Amino acid sequence: MSVKLHVHGELGDKISFGYRFTHYERLENGRLRVWFDNGEHMDADVLVGDDGGGSKVRHQYKPEVKTFDTGGRALYTKVFLDDERRKELNMLIGDGSMRCLINPEVDAPFSLLLEDIAFKPNIEQFPESMSLNVKISPQQDYLYAVFACSPEWFGIPDEQLFQLKVLNCCLLLKRKPNIGTHK
Repeated sequence: MSVKLHVHGELGDKISFGYRFTHYERLENGRLRVWFDNGEHMDADVLVGDDGGGSKVRHQYKPEVKTFDTGGRALYTKVFLDDERRKELNMLIGDGSMRCLINPEVDAPFSLLLEDIAFKPNIEQFPESMSLNVKISPQQDYLYAVFACSPEWFGIPDEQLFQLKVLNCCLLLKRKPNIGTHK
């Protein structure tokens, strides 16, 4: 279960979506007043900056923390699985256990991680059986895929890489040489 799913289940209708954060201020009573680009504000006890490495919340809270280039790039996705796709996946990675494809012998090393994420039947009913006040949405099994490499491997500038659509990423990956398999 992901942190987002867990938090959403715990907080339910107390989470608001579709607002663009501009800034927050701390009120005298210790609460936070959060301002949005539409001029509205909301008072809260907790503010979660869930907008990635360039988080505006984190930047206001800890402006001295700087991001830096680690020298690596990672593309990740999930592909929802039904019985037919699972059969195709099993032909590719075998018994469903995690697979990592690596080729450290080239100038720009890379790795591909594939993992079959399978949920137990009726996981959404699990918290009810434990008498918890948590709602979990039904989950669909999926393939988790992560491709990690150095920027040089792609052979294109980051600006272009970050603009690629999924299909173009797949075509770019398809042009590269075959790689070995490690379990």
